[in-house]
Amino acid sequence: MVIVSGSVLLLLPFFVVQILPLQDYPNHLARMYVLGHIADSAALQEFYQVSWKPIPNLGIDLIVPGMLLLFSIETAGKVFCAFVLLSTAPAVTLLHYALHKKLSLWPLLSLLFVYNSVFVMGFLNYLLGLNLALAASALWILSRQKRATYSAPLFSAVTLVLYFVHLSALGVYAVIVFGYELAVYFETKGQQAVQHKIPWGAALLQFAPPVVLFISASPTFDISLRSAGNLSVWFKLQGIYSVFDSGNRLMDVPYFLSIATMAVAAASLRAISFHSRAWVAFWMLTGAFLALPEVFFGSAYASYRLFIAVVLFAIAASDPRPANRWMLGSAGAMLTILFLVRSAVIVEAWHGYGDEQRQVIDAAYVMQEGSRVLPYVVRQDSYDFIMKPPILHLATLAVIYRHAFVPTLFTDPSQQPLRISDKYDRLSWKWPRQDIPRDLFSKSLDDPGNPLHESAVGEFDYVWLFSPTPRRFTVPASFKKAATGGKFTLYQVK
Repeated sequence: MVIVSGSVLLLLPFFVVQILPLQDYPNHLARMYVLGHIADSAALQEFYQVSWKPIPNLGIDLIVPGMLLLFSIETAGKVFCAFVLLSTAPAVTLLHYALHKKLSLWPLLSLLFVYNSVFVMGFLNYLLGLNLALAASALWILSRQKRATYSAPLFSAVTLVLYFVHLSALGVYAVIVFGYELAVYFETKGQQAVQHKIPWGAALLQFAPPVVLFISASPTFDISLRSAGNLSVWFKLQGIYSVFDSGNRLMDVPYFLSIATMAVAAASLRAISFHSRAWVAFWMLTGAFLALPEVFFGSAYASYRLFIAVVLFAIAASDPRPANRWMLGSAGAMLTILFLVRSAVIVEAWHGYGDEQRQVIDAAYVMQEGSRVLPYVVRQDSYDFIMKPPILHLATLAVIYRHAFVPTLFTDPSQQPLRISDKYDRLSWKWPRQDIPRDLFSKSLDDPGNPLHESAVGEFDYVWLFSPTPRRFTVPASFKKAATGGKFTLYQVK
């Protein structure tokens, strides 16, 4: 009953919006639409090309296009995201059982963290892969003493699945497996050497297929590690806060302070225990979070997204002490109240995004089928403007509703199985994919540095300008206002 109730509460926000307000989600959804419908659309065939390669970031690409045979693109996306959220608690529960050899309600604490910043930013492949990595780690622990000739092929298949879902998820799984094996080795002080050879042999062999595939055939491996972002203490602190961050700071800050206070109090009073064989993996995951740069093999927020793995693993590895169950029961009641209030806040916030989403979708329908659309998001000093709802990728909805060409669609050959056709590759994004400084728009229209200069917009049919005050910008005489909304103006280029 508790599990069912928690699942219903988790999914309530899904029913108040047409498109989930996650930052990268519209872009992913548009790509799924192209992969599923390109064979049926001459316009999509003209603009885009499908190019399947062994990219370690294909979770949603391998699943959602096939779902379009049964569901609309909006429903298919919601079903996928629902599975990502609902699979978190079972994955943590399975790992908790593998470590402690008992079933417990304790892993349901993971429900407190599923609406985190990593989810709000739309890193769906990683979150799906993380849940699979936790479940695979449980399977490893439960069967590690099997003969390598049996376990290596099975877990080689497991590592290949993790590889194709997301490379970072494979890394999390590798850290947990080798961390656990090191803990066993230290615990026995190297004794029973023959028995150690079985799991270590299988552990090493299972990673051979994805490593060979990544090095020999993946375009992601060709990305220079020199492009890795710098380490930042502030960014690490943001990564810690990210597991509480749903986008509503008035709720998230007290939520963070309440849970952090309870965690410190429980640790100080020794109200919870931590499995002895999980410490090494825990510190290895924490070390990876601290050591990884912001960008790694072309993946942004590489370290930022790792802290949710640390938290979920810590929940699976810990367990309440029987003598302190009354204290934990009181804390559980408080956390349940926090969870209920937070769920209600998220539902209300997402419901409020509905009008702005409808404005964007209605504007998309103003366009002609197969149009070429250039979107700009003008940088503001306002978190609410950018993230309530997230607008950076809303223009890619024109791909879904009008089979449009939008150069900001995710088509990186090292990250996605979709690319812009040779005919339109010259129109690929000329400005940063994120928001653009306002001072660029203050330049003369004769200045090539102005984003609205004819050299930038001349081959597009529409310019979609996201800004709270677009009319303050000087626009070319060839622009005709086609639609407006609270945060945008759509111009037709004549």
